[in-house]
Amino acid sequence: MSNKLFEWGFIVEDNGRTLKKATLTDVATDAGVSRSTVSLVLRGSTAVAQETRVRVVRSIQKLGYVYNRAAATLRSQKSHTVGLIVADITNPFFAELIVGVEKEFEKAGRVVLLANTSESIERQRKSIEAMFEHGTDGILICPARGTRKQDLSALTGSGVPHVMFTRYVKGLKSSYVEGNNVEGSFSAVNHLISLGHRRIAFIGGSCSASPRGDRERGYLLAHEEAGIPVDPALNIPTNISLHEGSEAIRELLERRLSDPPTAAFCYNDSIAYGVVFGLNTLGMEAGKDFSVVGFDDSAWSASWRPPLTTISTCPELIGAEAARMLLYAIEHPHAGPKRVFLPAPLVVRQSTCPPPIKSTP
Repeated sequence: MSNKLFEWGFIVEDNGRTLKKATLTDVATDAGVSRSTVSLVLRGSTAVAQETRVRVVRSIQKLGYVYNRAAATLRSQKSHTVGLIVADITNPFFAELIVGVEKEFEKAGRVVLLANTSESIERQRKSIEAMFEHGTDGILICPARGTRKQDLSALTGSGVPHVMFTRYVKGLKSSYVEGNNVEGSFSAVNHLISLGHRRIAFIGGSCSASPRGDRERGYLLAHEEAGIPVDPALNIPTNISLHEGSEAIRELLERRLSDPPTAAFCYNDSIAYGVVFGLNTLGMEAGKDFSVVGFDDSAWSASWRPPLTTISTCPELIGAEAARMLLYAIEHPHAGPKRVFLPAPLVVRQSTCPPPIKSTP
């Protein structure tokens, strides 16, 4: 039997019969792992468990797969593509953020590969694998709700530069950029307190997403500084949608509490839009009968009815800053992680007002 080694791979001839060369996919199938896991083993990544590594190596030896060094050399060159993984593309915040990301990468001559996880950790895992397989130079990621440190081990152990935006994961020392959630929520609630509100609801957001906890901290700090007790019954987590915001405020006000809330600080603008709609169904009007503050200052906020008082995080600016951080990490692979908190100023419009004067019996 004679072997012929070509620059682009291995072909084995057996008595004049050409056998199909083993591919990366063949190895992955035989070892029962993904193509990206095989790639990580070939690159010597520490993100692969020892047991899995041994299984992959055995499959490589069994199938006669030969690492193509010429192709590897090509892969080691920058692909000029970057991965962008968002948690929910239907959220207007992410739509605006993507614009900022693309503008920065276009200036740098790079193409963006976009993936949407729809808040699924499994889809997030597959998206990261796809980015690896496309040879992206780096990855921007907003972790899906509930993401734990181990859920991102393939990414953090791969050596591929990455930057998180909007959300962080506890225990991970990764570069990260966000609007200042604590500062912004403190300003929002302090504004309502300055108008005379003492019963302020906090509506929206999942407790498994890091911004919810940070915005709750600002909410609590503002109450503490003003010496106002916080009623846990007014703290209502929800999923992110107009419907969830509408239902939350309706259920809260229909409880007919002896001392009902007169204002709501909302996790984001989508929830705030829902709260405004829910108030309308109850015959109430934001900015006259009840105060509503959002978070993000998304594109619709100024044109909503009434125009929404909100915290401006400028999603496009967050996207641009995250892109610049990733470009720096790509060019400086040994630089340590960096965390950036962008200003989150209050924008006062017409959805807030003093609390209504209680009628005396």
